[in-house]
Amino acid sequence: MALSLLFFGQVGERAGRSRMDVDAPPHIETLEALIGWLCETDDALRAALSAPGLRIAIDQAFAAPDASLRSAREIAFMSPLSGG
Repeated sequence: MALSLLFFGQVGERAGRSRMDVDAPPHIETLEALIGWLCETDDALRAALSAPGLRIAIDQAFAAPDASLRSAREIAFMSPLSGG
């Protein structure tokens, strides 16, 4: 499954990149499984994706860890939002 991954804010800084394209194995069916697989493959991604408060969107809609990746094309990882 071909996916475009986007990394914003501190997540991108920790990951050492703002974007990457991956071809996830067929057994990766949920967001949680994708994160686990990414963390196994790269130490910088593990640091970035293990940060507390991580927000994730699938095709521009916020998603829960158990969200399906069946028709996903883009996954965005963001730092917690702050505001006043």
